[in-house]
Amino acid sequence: MLTTLTHVNECVIRLYVEGVESPLELTPGHRLFSEDRAAWMQACQLIVGENLRTKAGPRRIVSIGAKLGVHRVFNIEVETDHCYCVSSIGVLSHNNGCAQEGPKGGTYKLKDVDGNVERTGRTNDLKRRQGEHRRDSNTKDLEFEVDRRTDDYAAQRGREQDIYDQHPEARVENGGLNKNKPISDRNPKRDEYLEAGRKLDE
Repeated sequence: MLTTLTHVNECVIRLYVEGVESPLELTPGHRLFSEDRAAWMQACQLIVGENLRTKAGPRRIVSIGAKLGVHRVFNIEVETDHCYCVSSIGVLSHNNGCAQEGPKGGTYKLKDVDGNVERTGRTNDLKRRQGEHRRDSNTKDLEFEVDRRTDDYAAQRGREQDIYDQHPEARVENGGLNKNKPISDRNPKRDEYLEAGRKLDE
């Protein structure tokens, strides 16, 4: 280990990993090794269900959220390859390029205490939207889970429709909070949006 670097960051991702009681708190550009993609991925690119490389073997990401406010963060600079392990199970981490900022916008889900999806949505600023939901009496007690991060409008629209379709229980007629279908069947750009949303998983 050579040194520890510190700076203030207003965007911190909270990553809940199988087998770890406390969340990993990472800047969007901090990289972890994805077993599923066999590659280093920025924290902002990781998705729920993805397996990370750890000393204890592959471990699944069970939830992703955002930590509100401005926070002091620390990066450990390690000699030669910049790799090190974090948490009790040794999640493989890489700090090269951590200063990069990830997308601000994307799609999200709101879940109740039992993990049931009550609402889905999209926004050009996930941090701001999380704060809005925490101030809303109808959603303040629901967990804000980041689904995908992207600043591409078409991809946001397409992914929003996908998660809307995946969770019919979140529709208002089924007791949820989703009132409107994200993309009308008559929208001439519907197919374009859906294709852009699917490319987020490529």
